Amino acid sequence: MCWVILMKKPLIFVLLLWWWAAAGFATLPGAALAEARENPPHFFIGAAVSPITPLEEHLKSGLYLGGYGFGKERGPAQGIRDEIWSRAVAVSDGLQTVVLVVLDLPGIRRADLNYIRQQGEALTGVPLENILVSITHTHAGPDLQGLWGGVPAAYRDYVREQAVESIKAAVKSLLPGKITVAAADYPDGIRNRRGGSLSEPALQIMHTTSLTGETIATLLVYGAHATFFGSSNRHVSADFCGWAVVCLEEELGGTALFMAGVQGDQTPNKRDLEMEQYSFELSEAALAALKAEPVEVAPAYLELRRSVIDMAIRNPALILASVMGYLRHNDLHYRLIRGISIPVEVNYLQLGDGLSFVTVPGEALARLGLEIKALSKTKHTFFLGLTNGSLGYLLHEDEWQGGIPFVSGGYEESVSLGRHAGPAVRERLRALIVD
Repeated sequence: MCWVILMKKPLIFVLLLWWWAAAGFATLPGAALAEARENPPHFFIGAAVSPITPLEEHLKSGLYLGGYGFGKERGPAQGIRDEIWSRAVAVSDGLQTVVLVVLDLPGIRRADLNYIRQQGEALTGVPLENILVSITHTHAGPDLQGLWGGVPAAYRDYVREQAVESIKAAVKSLLPGKITVAAADYPDGIRNRRGGSLSEPALQIMHTTSLTGETIATLLVYGAHATFFGSSNRHVSADFCGWAVVCLEEELGGTALFMAGVQGDQTPNKRDLEMEQYSFELSEAALAALKAEPVEVAPAYLELRRSVIDMAIRNPALILASVMGYLRHNDLHYRLIRGISIPVEVNYLQLGDGLSFVTVPGEALARLGLEIKALSKTKHTFFLGLTNGSLGYLLHEDEWQGGIPFVSGGYEESVSLGRHAGPAVRERLRALIVD
């Protein structure tokens, strides 16, 4: 009876749900659980940021940047151009919580992902399956994958702990709030580096505020490689991703995050712009979209669907590199020893009736990414690439160029698990979304 009375008094019920979520409880008692699912009052949102910029001792110990070249040919990092971060936003409907985390890194190993998610669960009570860890794929970030020289063990531990801290702080700061989304095409910011005419120009923004209107977090999703600095650069930087979120924070307040969208074959169309100006124009386009056509996400519920594919490795170059020891620090090597396959995790997250997220652990090219987004029936679908894995390129089967990896054929094919990988991810997401 008391729960029925509370449901008839929204303010009391809201405060109770707020306390329940902040306390880390996963469920509500008895009949209230069903009633809350039918009529949830609003979302709870929290955000936090923790620095992962290498310290002086990390640089002195030999820290390499990732994304360009092969092995250590680029040379160790020489300094810091701008700060890099672990940024997290937590969203709850009072019954369950999901945390999105993004690190300014080119890639990350599964061992690091597992540690971050497991410790996040231990400290917050949020199931590790509900903690989605992504990377911006900055090519001026430290190489945690170990493909381009690697990082000192002390720096790896530092990144892990700082990422966990951002998760913990985001969940701890959960507040009642609302979510607004918007999108617009921004073709001026990208070009297709494979020479194709198809692209994914969508620029998407999610803005979350407290019930009194203060910004909690802003998420920007766009499909462009973070490659403003070329292979000669040896200074740590978040690239344009970092500057874009600075612009959003200066305009809106709160914590901003950038997550990579459909960017497998898309690079920034620099147009002779400096990185800071490119980032400013990108953020201005997102803000204009938010002002022009904002859509509030309702009702306040969330649902997360997850699936793990035991993906076969069919790229002979990756298999050979593992046998020769070049991938000895990468998760791929360990999986290969156990059976020439690797776990590939995909997720479908829906917030309310109008917003959804699809996640893939790699870099989808435009055609495949657009097909995957089209599976969703919500008005806004955010595609989050390189989430819960850094497993190379995902191509549409009809775009696959044959040949010998790194000798003939396309570059993206050379750094892919195989022709089957993209279709397998698409069909597993189809099963999650449609079936």
